[in-house]
Amino acid sequence: MVNGEVIHSNVALSNGDKVTFIIPTEDSTLIPEKDNLRIIYEDDTLLVVDKPAPMLTHPTVQSATGTLANLIAGHYLATGQHCGIHPVSRLDRNTSGLVLFAKNSLYHYLLTQSHITKTYLGIVEGQPTPLSGIITAPISRKSGSIIEREVNFSQGQAAETTYEVLTSNQKFSLVRFVLHTGRTHQIRVHCAIWVVPWLEIICMAEPDLKQDIASMLFN
Repeated sequence: MVNGEVIHSNVALSNGDKVTFIIPTEDSTLIPEKDNLRIIYEDDTLLVVDKPAPMLTHPTVQSATGTLANLIAGHYLATGQHCGIHPVSRLDRNTSGLVLFAKNSLYHYLLTQSHITKTYLGIVEGQPTPLSGIITAPISRKSGSIIEREVNFSQGQAAETTYEVLTSNQKFSLVRFVLHTGRTHQIRVHCAIWVVPWLEIICMAEPDLKQDIASMLFN
């Protein structure tokens, strides 16, 4: 609206005009579920939640319930909010961490056009050399698979990952990753091009293995 009147978007503005945007409410079509949802931050436009592992971020053809998005739908229902569920970031099923959701399409678009720093912790078998650096290698879908990705210098999309070894006992190393691009399975694929063999990211490992690694690193 301009000066309180509904107008078309091609109307020329003048100095002193007051422009008002009305963002329509949205309702999710996902099945609402109630469970432990750890909310880190919430306001009228954004929601940040801590996703546990193993849990999908959003439903798939095979899994229509039991996802983080279903819990958010349940939260909106319980609190009387008419909001959409728009994940700005996603995590794999077996990865835990913070996931940012926008509550309407406009803010989802604005956030996807913004620079958001994504930091991850992972475990590598052995000790990378050098202890910090940047991995720059294009990533594409692996031939014959709809899920797997691989480094492909001729057809891949640009991908860049900064890494730093935080601590190591020579057998295992705790590594911090910062993603500068958002390619599918980027960390996993970039890890695969290192000479040292890689273990799964620690939050993807089996509980007993996680405990063993933690003991080696921190005890």
